[in-house]
Amino acid sequence: ATDEYFDNVVILYHFDGADGATSGAGFADSSGNSHTATARINAAIDTAQSKFGGSSLLLDGSSYTTATDHADFDLGAGDFTIDCWARWNGDSGVQSFCGQWSGARSFFWSYEGATNKLALNYSDGSNQIVKQTNTWSPALNTWYHISFVRASNVAYFFIDGVRQGTDVAMTQTLATSDDAFVVGSYDYNSGSPDQTSNYFDGWIEDLRFTVGVGRYTASYDVPTAPYPDK
Repeated sequence: ATDEYFDNVVILYHFDGADGATSGAGFADSSGNSHTATARINAAIDTAQSKFGGSSLLLDGSSYTTATDHADFDLGAGDFTIDCWARWNGDSGVQSFCGQWSGARSFFWSYEGATNKLALNYSDGSNQIVKQTNTWSPALNTWYHISFVRASNVAYFFIDGVRQGTDVAMTQTLATSDDAFVVGSYDYNSGSPDQTSNYFDGWIEDLRFTVGVGRYTASYDVPTAPYPDK
């Protein structure tokens, strides 16, 4: 495998495991950094739906996973990329893919059903948001490859490898959070680990978090295989 896949990857979740599993291999971090995901509420591995590998993470609209905070997740003023495969079972409200957003907020990446836009909320000491400048409505029960990229102080959104809308400036330094890295929701409360909000309703797999590299600034070829392990 080439460095293209591994450079600066801090989390890689394939969510490949036994049907119904709530712990074990399906929640491993394949980036080599050991940021293992912990299932919360009803989050579980599901073999009924997958893009690659025979399974994915099922999030039922009230569930999520967490990984312990780490300096790997600190974004500052640098470039970063978040991408994954997502399959919606419902698309109303704000549905969060991942982030760190609670008492000490950094960011969360989501789809807004009210505006039909992908968005990134972030904090530089006060709450900020960037959104795709066009609109898009995901079809239910369809896999999409989605990406958010910050590269050279510009925010980019991609769906199935196609760049969405036009440039959006993103020049701020993102705050550092000590909250868990959450998949499937946001506003994680470490004192009450089953309290959170704006859940994703559907399936996620091959979620990759890259810190220090803006991988895409123009339309790209959608992956035809899972990202290789470190």
